[in-house]
Amino acid sequence: MIILLEKYYHNITKACKEVGISTQTHYDWLAKFDDYKKASEEAKNGLVHRAEEILHSKFEYDTTAMIFFLKCKGGYSEKTEIVTDNKVQVTYKVVE
Repeated sequence: MIILLEKYYHNITKACKEVGISTQTHYDWLAKFDDYKKASEEAKNGLVHRAEEILHSKFEYDTTAMIFFLKCKGGYSEKTEIVTDNKVQVTYKVVE
């Protein structure tokens, strides 16, 4: 099951279907077996690290990747304010 979670990018439904168990069984195993829970978490964390490596490899050449990184890791977010006083004013700010 852990190998399939890695193969299917932690898509639980798809991995369970291939193994032939219900998703509820997977969640039961997580609650019941500490080793299974740890292995599942390690598989998920491994995928996150791989995704971060890919993002970092694109960082210098991809504006979208830079924005995503700053929002997730840099604490930046977009804030929209709407002010009405017989008119609508929309402002966009990047706040930290």
